[in-house]
Amino acid sequence: MMQRAFSVWPLLLVLLGGAALAVCQWLIFFYAPVEAQLGLMQKVFYTHLPLAWWALISFLVVFVASIVYLIRRSPAADRVCAAAAEVGVLLAGLALVTGMIWARRSWGVWWTWDPRLTTTLVMWFIYAGYLVLRGLDLPPQRKRMICAVVGVVAFLDVPLVFLSARLWRSIHPA
Repeated sequence: MMQRAFSVWPLLLVLLGGAALAVCQWLIFFYAPVEAQLGLMQKVFYTHLPLAWWALISFLVVFVASIVYLIRRSPAADRVCAAAAEVGVLLAGLALVTGMIWARRSWGVWWTWDPRLTTTLVMWFIYAGYLVLRGLDLPPQRKRMICAVVGVVAFLDVPLVFLSARLWRSIHPA
């Protein structure tokens, strides 16, 4: 009986999360005012920014779980790394795409080699490479160890992405 009650929680959380997302989308499109210069295109920003933040948080989870794996050799920590990296690559990719949509209207170009955009693209490639590494046919223990080391080293780009608009001249909003 107790185990059955616990299995309801993930479904309940998914339903509550979906409802909250639907309410937020409604607020974005019907409650938030239309920006004077960009018009409706500004509302893409309400999706773009959370995608970018959650991608960075996902990569932080990869970093922490990789350290845990290196210390404890826990297969569970390795599974957390894999899941967080997949989510992070998806969210970072969506952040890049929504950013390009917003940039086209705001800056007049789809892409510019701005420091924030460039470091984010490099970060996306690093973690996409991490996922390719996870798919290689290597002995499981060796693959977990290599992935954990790469998960720690790859995180070096995450603070750089965050600080890039402040460190270098950037047209990207800080």
